[in-house]
Amino acid sequence: MNYLGLSQNNFRGAIPSCSNLLALQYIHLGKNRLTGQIPLELSSCSSLKLLDLMGNQLSGNIPSWIYMLSNLTILLLGGNNLHNPIPHQMCQLVSLNLFDLAMNRLSGDIPIPICLRNMPLGMKMYDYHDYLWDLGTPFLKILEIFLLTL
Repeated sequence: MNYLGLSQNNFRGAIPSCSNLLALQYIHLGKNRLTGQIPLELSSCSSLKLLDLMGNQLSGNIPSWIYMLSNLTILLLGGNNLHNPIPHQMCQLVSLNLFDLAMNRLSGDIPIPICLRNMPLGMKMYDYHDYLWDLGTPFLKILEIFLLTL
């Protein structure tokens, strides 16, 4: 299995282990009621291109092992209760085109200027068209404005 889509349900509890699903490329668990921390087992999903955990009740830190997901192009962690600084290891995600950390309780320095040097500027809209459409018109307008300023 390479796609797990369980977004916008009422799932509760911790994110289940997916250590035996190493071929997963797309995980959509956003807009549920998941709690706990982002599990270490996700670090073994090295084929992962999209990780959507936004709009849950996850807590703890953004894990420092996040850099191990080297194929990640979209990371959506917004709308949780994540705290502490953004780990500098995120800068090693050179394939990352889109990430959302909004509406958390993050603090400390923002490593984004350093990260932007390593990340590609712009994105191939056709790669993400269906997914971005699901995020809604306001998001698409913001993205359009951002891309026009590049």
